[in-house]
Amino acid sequence: MWTYQQKHTPVMPRSAPIAKPEAPRIPTASSRDVSLLWLLAFAGSYLAGEVWGSLLCQKLSSGPLVYLQYYYENILSLCREDQFPLLFGTRFLSLFVLFTAVLLMGLCTFGLPALFALAFLKGAATGSFLIQLLLEEGRQGMLSAILLFWPAEALAAVLSLYLFRAASRSSLALWRTSRGARPVSLQSLQNRLMRVYLLNSILAILPCGLAVLLCQVFGFLLD
Repeated sequence: MWTYQQKHTPVMPRSAPIAKPEAPRIPTASSRDVSLLWLLAFAGSYLAGEVWGSLLCQKLSSGPLVYLQYYYENILSLCREDQFPLLFGTRFLSLFVLFTAVLLMGLCTFGLPALFALAFLKGAATGSFLIQLLLEEGRQGMLSAILLFWPAEALAAVLSLYLFRAASRSSLALWRTSRGARPVSLQSLQNRLMRVYLLNSILAILPCGLAVLLCQVFGFLLD
């Protein structure tokens, strides 16, 4: 008698479906609108600081505003004495300190209010500087403010605003994480902040170099 032995084919376990990598997010119109709102918000803080600084320029010799008076006199003396390397270094150092402060606030959970305060104080320093020049030099001081200092300050302000925006988005993401949310883009936002910081630190030579160039061309207005 023949006996047949039934062979059972082993059942192979089904492999888990391979997760497809997420496609990179394409910026939508709404995200671009939010970025524009951040830029406008910091630009408004900067302009409000300029108005406030111009109103308080008469009090530069008292209290904590003594530093602004010292900075103002130092910049003017460097321009009058044609100390162009020192002028470049002084302006570059002030921008580098500002950029570093913005970077640190962007890596803090509660750095968003401090960022608006920094934008306001930067505008106040610029406004007090230009108005003080106008008051001391008269009509010639107005030409000096427009031709010598305002173009470089405007270029530096544009660089600063983009760094402020990147820092605000990183700080806001950290704040949401501390409250239990898990934004997927936190690491990418921080990496972007570092890239913008490094790029701004390099591009800071443009407004500083422009200030030196304008001083060489229109420095006679300060004589």
